[in-house]
Amino acid sequence: MAQPVIVNVPSSSQPQAITIQLEPHPPSWTDFAVYAPTIPGLVVAVLGLWVAHKFAAARDRRKEILELKELTKETLVQAEEACTTAWLAAAGAERPLALVEAKSKLQTLGTTATDLKRRTRQGWQTHIRHLFTDCPLAVDVVNDVARLRNLVTHDPFDDAARSADALKASEITALSSEIRSRIDLLFHQLYG
Repeated sequence: MAQPVIVNVPSSSQPQAITIQLEPHPPSWTDFAVYAPTIPGLVVAVLGLWVAHKFAAARDRRKEILELKELTKETLVQAEEACTTAWLAAAGAERPLALVEAKSKLQTLGTTATDLKRRTRQGWQTHIRHLFTDCPLAVDVVNDVARLRNLVTHDPFDDAARSADALKASEITALSSEIRSRIDLLFHQLYG
């Protein structure tokens, strides 16, 4: 783009035409004007990645908690079976093995229930929602598991001379069913 420019030189009475051509200089990598048009797109891209990361993290956490809930229910079923077997076992060589297995399954159930409570208690969103609505803070069945443990290990559980007790086995089954439904209810209230 050349435009004619007239310059008057005082020593001469004749006007002389001088043409000045301005060449655009090549952009420098340190020039902010080069990068300025990309800043809005970069901000949108970073914000989009952050939002996608938050959604993915929430999805992964919910999946992990769902798997832990199912593991707790499976452990509860195994503990129920071991405890009813221990109460229904006849006096003899099988009973001490059944008692040890029942105690082991109850301990595993207690650990899993505590882990479920700890994992579902995390999160500031749950605490804020708890302030405004009537929702639980966590899937907490630790006290229910303690009730089951007390029911199972109540005397005469370890007595070698006791007879099989079908009534105790039915109470264990009923309490186990109640705990399973409570786990589902609390999970639904938190994540449903």
